[in-house]
Amino acid sequence: MSCVDTMDEQRETLQIYMDEETRYELRSHDGEIFVELHKRLQGILDQAPSDASAEFQVRRKSGELKGFLKIHARQRRFIGQGTGQTATDLIESIVADVSSQLVEWRGQRDVSSGGVLDTNIN
Repeated sequence: MSCVDTMDEQRETLQIYMDEETRYELRSHDGEIFVELHKRLQGILDQAPSDASAEFQVRRKSGELKGFLKIHARQRRFIGQGTGQTATDLIESIVADVSSQLVEWRGQRDVSSGGVLDTNIN
C-alpha cells in the first residue's frame, strides 16, 4: 500500500493510500474520482478540529471496495469505515460514518463550553 496523494504537502493534513491495482482500477473507470475523493474528504476534514490530520485507505477485497478514514486530533480520534461496489458508494458510506461522530463531538464540545445546543432542524 503506497501513498498516492497528499492534499496539503506542507502540513500533510490528508494522505490517501491504496495499492496499485486499486488505484489503476479507480482511475480507469472514472478519471474524476480522485477529484471527488478530495472534495469529500476535505469537506469532512473541514468539520474536524482545526489541528486534525487524516489518513484514508482503500483496497478492493472480495469483489468490493473497502476503506477506512482515520482523523487524528489532540481532542479525539474519529474513525470511519465502509464498503461499496463503487468508489462513490464507498466514500458516501465512510463520510456518513465519520460525519455522525463529528456532529456528536461538536454537540458535546458546545455543551461543555457553556454554549446552547440548538436541536432544531429546519
